[in-house]
Amino acid sequence: MIICLGLSSQSLAQEYPFIHYTPKDGLINSRIRNVYQDSKGRMFFLTANGLSIYDGARFNNYSTEDGLANPVVNDMLEISPDSLLLATNTSALNIWVRGKVKNFPIPGPCPVINKFIRATDGRIYVATDNGVYQFDEGRFIKMDADNSVKKRRSSFDDIQEIGHYFLLRVNFDMTHTTGLYLLDRITKKLIPFANEAFNSVTQIPEDNLLLCTNPDRVIAFNLTAAASGIAQPMPLPALYQPLRKIKMDAVFIDKKGSIWCVRRNSIVKIPRSGNVLTYDKTTGLDVNNINNVFIDRENILWIQTDGSGLIKLANNNVEIVTGLFSKSATGISAIHANPKSDTTWLFDSEDFTLYCCTPRQIFRNSIMPRIKASQILQEGRSLYIMDGRTIYSAALHPKVHSVSLKLYYQFEKGGAANTNRTIAYGKYLFVPGSGITVVTSGKAIFRVSLPYTDQIVIDKQGRLWASPRDGGLICYNINAENPSNMMEVQHDYTSTIPQISARSIAVDNKNRIWIGTRYQGVFCFEIKNNKIYRQLHFTTADGLTDNFVFSLACDADDNIWVGTQSGLDKISLENGKYIIEGVTRNNNIFQLIQCISVPKNNQVWTLGNSGSILRVTNNPISKGFQPQIQVSSLKTTDSLFHYPKDELTLTHQQNNITFEVAAPSFVDEKQIMFSYMLNGTANAHWSMPSREATLNFINLPHGKYELRIKASFPVSYYTQQEIAYRFTITPPWWDTWWARILFAASLIGMIALIIRNYYLGKLRKQKVLLDRHRAVEEERTRIAMEMHDDLGSGLTTIRYLAGGLSMQNGNSSKEKAEKIVNSAKTLVDNMNDIIWTMKSDNNTLTETLAYIRKQAAEQLETAGIEYHIEFPKDLDDIRLTNELKRSLLLISKEAIHNIVKHSGATNVNLTAEFGNRQLRLGINDNGKGIDMAHVSKFGNGMKSMQKRAEEVKAVLEVLNIKGTTIMITTLV
Repeated sequence: MIICLGLSSQSLAQEYPFIHYTPKDGLINSRIRNVYQDSKGRMFFLTANGLSIYDGARFNNYSTEDGLANPVVNDMLEISPDSLLLATNTSALNIWVRGKVKNFPIPGPCPVINKFIRATDGRIYVATDNGVYQFDEGRFIKMDADNSVKKRRSSFDDIQEIGHYFLLRVNFDMTHTTGLYLLDRITKKLIPFANEAFNSVTQIPEDNLLLCTNPDRVIAFNLTAAASGIAQPMPLPALYQPLRKIKMDAVFIDKKGSIWCVRRNSIVKIPRSGNVLTYDKTTGLDVNNINNVFIDRENILWIQTDGSGLIKLANNNVEIVTGLFSKSATGISAIHANPKSDTTWLFDSEDFTLYCCTPRQIFRNSIMPRIKASQILQEGRSLYIMDGRTIYSAALHPKVHSVSLKLYYQFEKGGAANTNRTIAYGKYLFVPGSGITVVTSGKAIFRVSLPYTDQIVIDKQGRLWASPRDGGLICYNINAENPSNMMEVQHDYTSTIPQISARSIAVDNKNRIWIGTRYQGVFCFEIKNNKIYRQLHFTTADGLTDNFVFSLACDADDNIWVGTQSGLDKISLENGKYIIEGVTRNNNIFQLIQCISVPKNNQVWTLGNSGSILRVTNNPISKGFQPQIQVSSLKTTDSLFHYPKDELTLTHQQNNITFEVAAPSFVDEKQIMFSYMLNGTANAHWSMPSREATLNFINLPHGKYELRIKASFPVSYYTQQEIAYRFTITPPWWDTWWARILFAASLIGMIALIIRNYYLGKLRKQKVLLDRHRAVEEERTRIAMEMHDDLGSGLTTIRYLAGGLSMQNGNSSKEKAEKIVNSAKTLVDNMNDIIWTMKSDNNTLTETLAYIRKQAAEQLETAGIEYHIEFPKDLDDIRLTNELKRSLLLISKEAIHNIVKHSGATNVNLTAEFGNRQLRLGINDNGKGIDMAHVSKFGNGMKSMQKRAEEVKAVLEVLNIKGTTIMITTLV
């Protein structure tokens, strides 16, 4: 029996994942005066004590020590990329250029600037403490004539363009006057518009509305009339009627036309749809000094405070549901979203209450008897509630919002049935566990034996898929017409897929099978022609929050929602590439996701541990925005370059380089992954993606480099970004081309000098040797001449005297005289040979052969032996050494002597052949030959000939063929 206790239109209470930034995180000061975003996506936080620039990777802070004229920063305006005007609370103007704050010189006086505006004519105007000025070509030109308004009223803190007028707000914090004024840009006259203090003036073109607010009232003026200089009040449209009940300090209109009402301790959002949202202490915004809000290009909400720093809400599409009707939601034990409607069911086991949630209403029902539901399942008009091993059915009565509960089926005690993962198909319930049990009409009609299975799923073709923990994947056909054979195996893929320890399973809109595992993340399989193919595999290395996947679900857009033990992820296909978005991780939420359920409106409901509930709506991040990766700074050993220009040139002493990079996106900036490749090195390849946004390079050699940097984002809408930054490291002077040429020329000169000195020394040595050789030759010639003149003449005299003696009678005297004559003749011949060999002018081969011919002819004629000599002629250019000349003469002389004395020959032939620098001298006789075996061991002739040949490296051959042939072969 169910008692319907009430019907309510109240909304779920939720808590949003706000993120705080304070000086502890790098912010220069916690009192935030304004927020600005430049064209590159960087956030500029204007504080009461300096300027902070946040690029998602780091804060860069500027104070008076860094060039600010005053620590209080009023406003800023971008004039070009990396160049912004800075207005501080003093009579000076700063400019921020590529990371440096400089003084902007102004000819003449500079007013205290409160607000910049770039009008539609492209010109810059400023609201100041002294009126309105045009900023033109570096000087300020006064705009307001101030003729009809007291001078003390010309201090303005806001300026807006309306038609050809400027709407100005009096700085009522610094004067006793209040009100709004119009400045005619043509006449330069101030026209009173509203004599009332307004802390917020907002133009809403969609509604032709000029909305003026203060804490006590809201006034609407006709925007078209205001553009014509007329203050025409108009009724407040219905959309803005809630503002009458809100005491506001500021109003902000975002790009979607939503109204943001700022109070000191809360923010109220009124979207065009009219569903009012409140951000306050109950939703996680626990702060009491809010002064304004800012919506950046990613549709991220930045909340400014006066003392509590910055508060960011990156994803207001992720809601942490903290209570139902102001009660704690930690007791929620079951959740189910109907994929065929926008209804979501929740069960609170603390107060035994069943909630039916629609987009606009929540219905609360108390259930009797009290049970603790572990799962809710809706199929058509049937509602099933599981409590352990028991299944209850409940009949819905939409008109009276009541539910009738009764026992439907109960498993036996000890039965291992996982009713928490029961699925419905028509009138049948399929319960996984130790096997799969089919229940209908309160009875179990069929059961399949199977190892323990956590989750099963039915695809669009009506096939049931199961992946047991032990591994494998099985596809069953459901035979509703044959209950006795309700499930029939169509195909068992167990043997063809890896052992993956499945814990969850889902089927996407393309009938691909997704399996979540205990250790290995998520697998995706595709079935083609009854064959299975592993198509995708994602782990923590690819961006999953955790590899232990408890639950899987697919939404209408074919996104796969992954519930892990550490959070919720979304896998989506963007531009042909799968992107993993850490939905809860991006919001600094880490918890177990037990169940994921998606209703028809594509909201995603999850049940976490301890009953916590997350609700994820369509992501509001602007798809038109793409973060821009950039080099924030380049540091060397002795220099720092902020936002350096491309093609920077560094010296060889600046080769230790640190690059700080960023890709300004603030959805989950700490999860942006960077990788790089440095072309110009031998090891040019992409690094592993890392969250580290600082790149260090040590001892780079000189040369030209190209640093390529890639950034991958944790948001599926953002494509991977890449830039290339080029820089050059110049070589030291000694390693330049002109230094190399100088060194090479010097080296060549030194080598040439060494070679010259070497050859000069060699020439000097040769000259010395030549002089010495000439002296030796001259001395030899002198000795030869003296021997010939003195010794020769004496021996000749002896010879003739002995010859006279031999003609005397007496045999004894005659015999002695003949011996003296022969000895003297031999001595004279030998002396002539010695003299001939000593003279260097006889060293040609022709002269040598001629002398050998002469000696041989004399010996053979004296012995009466016929001879024949064949020597070549005209070999005068071939010169011999003294040693070779002497050896050839003595060897040939000894050979002729042996022929005359021992051979008994009657004919002798002498030949000489010359070719290729080789001389062959042959002496042949027709004698009896030489018996080499009986040559007397005491004979020195042959030994002497052989020794002389060896001394000059000649070859001496003795041949006994028809006489004896002596052949001498030598190189000349």
